[in-house]
Amino acid sequence: MIVRNIMRLFQLGLTRDERKVIFIASLGSMLDFYDFIIFGFLSIFIIQNVLQDHHASELSFSLIFTIFIVGYLVNPIGMKIYSLLAKRCHLAWSVSLISLMLVLANLYFALIPSDSGFAWLHGLFAIALIRVMQGLASGAFIQMELNYLNDKLAHKIDLALFGIMAGIELGQLLGVSIYRLTNVLFSVQEMEQFAWRIPFMIGVVFTLIAYLIRLAVIFSLKSVQPVKRPQMYYHIYTRFPLQSKLAIIISGLTGSTVFIFLIFIPYGMYYHLHYSLYLISHYIFMANLLSLLINFGLNKLVRFHNVVLITWLATMALVPSMLFWGWAFINKQYGLASILPIAILASLVSGLVPRLLYGLFPEVSRTLGVASCHRVGFIFFGGVAPLITIALGKVVHHLFPISNHNVLFSSSVIIYVIFMALLTLYALVQIKRLVDYKLLSKLDYQSRGFKV
Repeated sequence: MIVRNIMRLFQLGLTRDERKVIFIASLGSMLDFYDFIIFGFLSIFIIQNVLQDHHASELSFSLIFTIFIVGYLVNPIGMKIYSLLAKRCHLAWSVSLISLMLVLANLYFALIPSDSGFAWLHGLFAIALIRVMQGLASGAFIQMELNYLNDKLAHKIDLALFGIMAGIELGQLLGVSIYRLTNVLFSVQEMEQFAWRIPFMIGVVFTLIAYLIRLAVIFSLKSVQPVKRPQMYYHIYTRFPLQSKLAIIISGLTGSTVFIFLIFIPYGMYYHLHYSLYLISHYIFMANLLSLLINFGLNKLVRFHNVVLITWLATMALVPSMLFWGWAFINKQYGLASILPIAILASLVSGLVPRLLYGLFPEVSRTLGVASCHRVGFIFFGGVAPLITIALGKVVHHLFPISNHNVLFSSSVIIYVIFMALLTLYALVQIKRLVDYKLLSKLDYQSRGFKV
């Protein structure tokens, strides 16, 4: 999907400056989702080193991800702050301030000493403050990129969606690849002592590179005055409430499956099955790589006229895939084979969802609607997955006399995915009533030279 989205930007007849604008607008999505994936992968090390919880208990895991979600809840405040800055400051100054906040946040995680003497509560409070700062900066970047697109690409703003989605996918791929690389280059002892900090330091480098690229592009284009009347990112929810709700639900399936595959299942392998971090990273990397290769071919079959049907089939296929994984998890068998079907379906759904969302919003609000709702659905339903599954495990344990922790863990994950699948099927029924995808296929993609 990354390659296809980038290729489309070269097939749509955009000028070089227009492609630059879309490129700069995709950097924020890439950095945001890189941080999302890396934080999830390295949460165990943060718990062990900062909270001094060497067993990485479920309580610490739940609290860490609650704080992680809080960072996204303050995004609207960051958007508002940027809107005020945009009226008073040159764009370059705003970019510098926001980039500095992101650099400081990643530096904190990269440099905080393990023997800092923080009490458990103090460490939690420090992480919360840093996540709030990171969330404010992330929200400001979202608003900045939207304003920039409205200012520079108002007549073709819907085409920017391909660049933004490519940025999201690239951020996920970078996060998985760098985590795998650190596990290959360093031993388990080195990972626990210092190497877990390296992906955060690489995040600092990515942020600085993105900052320099943004400045270079800003000064290379004409008319870089700030937007006087910025359009708030979250206004889409009041203008199109039904479409936004459906888009968030559909994107939630992507977020929950990706997060469970990339973060929560590895946590279960580490916490319950006691697999080594090296073996876990190998399984996740190979499953991710194979799923990308398989879906590169499958996505060529997807068109607007069949996107609802294929999404329905993929959603239904999640249930037996999760049941097979649950059986394998309980019996400690088929490590890679058990997660590969989930990886394939998660990757397939990630490619289907943007096309589904594309038809929900009118052209003038398409980029805003798809980018905003996809981000909210992905992060919310993905971010709360650990909290909900841990809570479900407690409920199942209370209702049934089950003492096997592997059964409790796998059953809670399966219940959550089934719940998300049912929500998605409901949303697909509503979307089919709202959107004529056959008409959209003919009018939108055929006219731009895409094969329908």
